[in-house]
Amino acid sequence: MKPSNLCKQPYLYHLAKITLTISILVFCLPQHGWATKVYSPIVEGGEWELESLNDFIRDADPGKDGAVKHQIELAYGITDWWRSGLYGVFENKAGKSLTHTQTKWENVFQLFQQGELWIDTGLYLEYIKLTAPQRPDIVEFKLLLEKPFAALIHTMNITIRACSH
Repeated sequence: MKPSNLCKQPYLYHLAKITLTISILVFCLPQHGWATKVYSPIVEGGEWELESLNDFIRDADPGKDGAVKHQIELAYGITDWWRSGLYGVFENKAGKSLTHTQTKWENVFQLFQQGELWIDTGLYLEYIKLTAPQRPDIVEFKLLLEKPFAALIHTMNITIRACSH
């Protein structure tokens, strides 16, 4: 069947979109670890955000039990397509005092107007500066995808993380 005939038969067009979406989901499943936050590609210009993320570790190992990680973020929608934020990350090992361990600069870029394409798309870029001496900084890229379907919104982030030396 010629590609031009595909558009004339809407059911085949929708079947092709569904097949592509399922293929992306199957081949892009995470292999290791879990995301602590999933990002939407939608940016609201002029919107302020103040966020606190907290992890408390309970473990049978006394060296890990009681460890804490606090992340505090202040972000702002600079335009209708760009949001930027700063994080301070504070951690303690079990029985130790809380110390500043990282500073993060996060940026989300909405690539198209919401609903302009069949899937909303954005990019995420984060620079992480570690305070520990002789530790490389980290750069993280994410492809942000989101698709409303019926009463649900499906969001997927594909992440690449690299150390800079």
